[in-house]
Amino acid sequence: MDVSHNNLSGEIPSAIENCESIERLFVQRNSFQGSIPSSLASIKGLRELDLSCNSLTGEIPQQLQDVKDFQYLNLSYNNLRCEVPSGGIFRNTTAVSLIGNPLLCATMDLHLPKCATTRPASSSHHSVTRRVRLAIIAASASLSLLLLLSSNNNINKKKQSLVVEDPAIDQFARVSYYDLHKATNGFSPDNVLGSGGFGTVYRGKLDRIEAPVAVKVLDLLRHEDRAHKSIAAECNALRSIRHRNLVKVVSFCSSVDRGGSDFKALVFEYMENGSLEDWLHRN
Repeated sequence: MDVSHNNLSGEIPSAIENCESIERLFVQRNSFQGSIPSSLASIKGLRELDLSCNSLTGEIPQQLQDVKDFQYLNLSYNNLRCEVPSGGIFRNTTAVSLIGNPLLCATMDLHLPKCATTRPASSSHHSVTRRVRLAIIAASASLSLLLLLSSNNNINKKKQSLVVEDPAIDQFARVSYYDLHKATNGFSPDNVLGSGGFGTVYRGKLDRIEAPVAVKVLDLLRHEDRAHKSIAAECNALRSIRHRNLVKVVSFCSSVDRGGSDFKALVFEYMENGSLEDWLHRN
């Protein structure tokens, strides 16, 4: 098949592998572009191939070195690049022509520049670089782990330091910060019942209690040193005094919030009809 010396352009179709009867294919001196299709190696009886003087790019397909009956291969004057395969017909320097491809290199004498021999050094460099990167990653991971362990340790210490040992408080069931956060819709301002010198009271609904509750969150920024005493005093007072208009302590919380800060709160029964202050100071 000879279509040389024409103005043919585009890519060489990969479907050419279906032409099993082709022994000699000459397409030189055209304007073919794109890469050399590796499917050319599938033409079983191919013996001679001339693709010279086109505008072909990319690498020479490694599959071409596996064509058993190759006797002549001309890829000259294209824009091919990278290393030339080293097996098959490429071992026969008299049967292969590759000149006019300035970006090609070879490890054999094919009238081409020699491929860089610094590959081992480059590999060594990449190996060293890779080891350095792995060392940095490992060091970063170790540091992150140490910081995490340290942070957890500090939080655990905080939790341990927040354990309430007063018998007046220990008699009540504990509730977690996250239970109270959920019960008050994230301590929403819409659920605020009132505020005072020691903290803010929210209306809430705990999953395990059918009736609504009042959650008194202590302001530890201003009264951290007196927070525990306030909880103990309030629990003692409500434990020893009984009255139908005094609310009862349901639970308490001594933990840390989402930011890792100390958190203390008391949970009371919720009483309707407003606060005592409203009733005492009504106009």
